Amino acid sequence: MTKHLHLFSLFLLSLLFALAGCGDPVVDPGYRGESLLTVTGEMRTAPGYHAQGPLHVAMVWFPTSVIESGDGAEVPDAFAMVAEDAAIEGSFPLTYRLDVFQPPPPEAMGAWGQGLPGRGAIGLVIAYEDLNGNGKLDRIPRNGAPQDRIVGASTYEPGRPYMVLYTDTAQQGVPAGFSIGAADESGEPAVLPASTKLSLTLTPGGDLYDALVCEAGWVTYLFIPVCGLGGNGEEQPPLSDLNVSGDVKLNGGHLDVDLRASIDNGTGFEELHDATLKLGGRELPFDATSGHYVLSEDASTLLTLGQKIRLEVSARGQSTFRDLQVPGAFDITAPGEGAHASSTQPLAVQWTQAAGATGYSVELETPNVFNSGPADEGALSKTYDGLLGEGDARVRVAARGGVVSGAVFESFLIDVSVVKEQSFVLDP
Repeated sequence: MTKHLHLFSLFLLSLLFALAGCGDPVVDPGYRGESLLTVTGEMRTAPGYHAQGPLHVAMVWFPTSVIESGDGAEVPDAFAMVAEDAAIEGSFPLTYRLDVFQPPPPEAMGAWGQGLPGRGAIGLVIAYEDLNGNGKLDRIPRNGAPQDRIVGASTYEPGRPYMVLYTDTAQQGVPAGFSIGAADESGEPAVLPASTKLSLTLTPGGDLYDALVCEAGWVTYLFIPVCGLGGNGEEQPPLSDLNVSGDVKLNGGHLDVDLRASIDNGTGFEELHDATLKLGGRELPFDATSGHYVLSEDASTLLTLGQKIRLEVSARGQSTFRDLQVPGAFDITAPGEGAHASSTQPLAVQWTQAAGATGYSVELETPNVFNSGPADEGALSKTYDGLLGEGDARVRVAARGGVVSGAVFESFLIDVSVVKEQSFVLDP
């Protein structure tokens, strides 16, 4: 866990260094009369989310001491300073807006360290349900229990975690103030313009989320019961240095599993050829040629659409697990099987929602075109321009799921997909 926290601290510091070379600041902290920073974007729901109370969104500031200082010190107790708070109403998907009118409170400011001048704070956008009805997000005392239910956090946003950074001292080319930082798909830090809409996904929540306002720290509950977290029936994956990545694909009744296992040995990631991987209780054979753990079978009954399946891994005296979400059933509604479409007009591929899917990808194969790529976030269609060629064509849509239970800093990268495909004809 310490290694994972160290990587997280390095990400934050590298993000600050990235800001140092980006020129103009996102906002001017000295401007008064309007908000200093406005964070806005689409709020959507993830599978399994069901509202239990009034929904709010809040900006929560943390001192830089919530991350490891980089010198090997243990992560100290963290505390959260709740700033702006706004109630959210409407039907999903909806747009949230959070205006920041003041810099972080002095109690939330801490030294950046690593030779960087000045002090700063880390801001997270948090969605929560006000279960006790007091109109605010309550911090959890070490010996207390959650009074609210945190259901979304910018640092855990799927695909692109983000946060707000505040520094009171100018860096190279960046005056003091606010900046929005995010990680791209490769994990590299990036600076986003203030106009960028930032999604916030509502989840079933749980200890991982509630721990963000635990006064004992973000991860303490993993080791001892604090803040009413841990030991409450939620099964947490054991901490380990093991990693698994790869694909689990179900196309019709045919199942293909291709996974790679490795271990963080302190100096890097070492490929594991002697691990034991079990999917749904079935041990996956090791393929010496590829160095992967594979399974390929027709008429497979191992996966159940719309349900979770457990992946267990053990090696070098360590063991852990992850639960994987298998997307539910769905259909391609256009073009229909055997349908005829114009080769010179735009082609719209459409499909229905798959329960548990976090996204979709589309593969189109025509006489003139082979195109494969993700659909827009939240979309259930993808349109292609004309000039596709005349003759037989095929479209494949993959509903994608993945890891749904994991450590605080997830190291398992597994794509679970359910594929549907249909043939059609392109006419002149």
